[in-house]
Amino acid sequence: MDRSKKARQKIKVIGTVFRVILTFIIIIGMIVTITTAALGIFLVTVPDNILPDELNTRISDFIAEADKATTDEDDPDNLLENITLPSTPTNKEEAEEYFKYALKELIESIGNGRAESGVIFLLNTMGIKVDLSVKSLVVILLFTVSLFSVMIIVYNSVLNSMMKTLSKGERPFTIKAAKKLRRLSILMLLLVLIEPLTSLVLFSVTLIFSYLFEYGAYLQEKADETTRIQEEMIMSFAEVTENKSEQTGKHVRRVAEYSKIIAEEMGLSEEQVSKLRLASTMHDIGKLLIPADILEKPARLTDEEFATIKKHPGYGGQLLNNVEGDVMGLAKTIALDHHERVDGRGYPDGKTGNYISIEGRIVAVADVYDALTSKRSYKEPWDHEKAYEEIVKGSGTQFDASVVEAFKKRYSDINALRQQYADAV
Repeated sequence: MDRSKKARQKIKVIGTVFRVILTFIIIIGMIVTITTAALGIFLVTVPDNILPDELNTRISDFIAEADKATTDEDDPDNLLENITLPSTPTNKEEAEEYFKYALKELIESIGNGRAESGVIFLLNTMGIKVDLSVKSLVVILLFTVSLFSVMIIVYNSVLNSMMKTLSKGERPFTIKAAKKLRRLSILMLLLVLIEPLTSLVLFSVTLIFSYLFEYGAYLQEKADETTRIQEEMIMSFAEVTENKSEQTGKHVRRVAEYSKIIAEEMGLSEEQVSKLRLASTMHDIGKLLIPADILEKPARLTDEEFATIKKHPGYGGQLLNNVEGDVMGLAKTIALDHHERVDGRGYPDGKTGNYISIEGRIVAVADVYDALTSKRSYKEPWDHEKAYEEIVKGSGTQFDASVVEAFKKRYSDINALRQQYADAV
């Protein structure tokens, strides 16, 4: 397996793992959102005097003292230090101390890192001076947590959709993904009044990633352009190879299209099909090293001449041996394997069954079918139905049975292409 294929598989695994994690976070966020919102709505319907006036007053005083204490530069934590909690509350007073301490910790955890409440901070910013009751404060805090959870759900949902792209092996770097991240970064600024530090960190990180994705999309566009040029060069080189024998015409194009159809029917990925279609055009590149008088001989070949012809797969492997790249590596494999037979009677190595690459087995069927239905210097073209029967007859011996089955299922498409790309008479 080549390195790029291994890398893509790793990316798919990483994408899948992160999707599971993000989905779990989204589910937890939904539970928190629904729970806190429901509790908030429920508490709104509860009478304001549900708690004793004395408890309301004590907690309000506690919050005011906590706010004052955190503005004391000499000892910002003096209030917490003065609170002594019993190991287990045994009376009403101790229970109140526990409640007040827990409430302060809650306020501090969702505020701006200080003891003053995020809610009070927001109201003060708006110029609103109010003394919140315990019920009002708890309701607002519940809705604040609910809103925060919604934002986290939205954030993780966007990331999850991007991980879905990775888990499918598709391109992650696109302009669309970059724009989506940019919009998400702006959305994160809405959290600034709830949790400023978290909001700014998420905004900055998401914005940076949006620019990285945009740059990645630019690089991918350049890579696509390079690939397109490479494909054109490969097609041109393949045609030069075929034109060495003037009677092969559009053989390269037809074999490539037949191979593509068969590969699609067999369930190969879109990327595999694309590479196979391009690489298959190089299957006979070894014929460049075969004397033209043998290739164009208008009569049956002698045993010696046929032995020379049988060397072209090996020659093709040699010519492509030191060329780098996925497509060229696959082209070498196909060049070596397209004359092998599943029963082991092929050449050059006499491989059997699955020891022959799936791409080689596919091109073997496409190549033979086109050779049978095309005119050569030594023969007239076969009727397409007779050629079809010959391919089916070779199933399990000369050809891979699953490849032949795919050939049969898509034969109408193959035959249509045969007519579309027929050689000029």
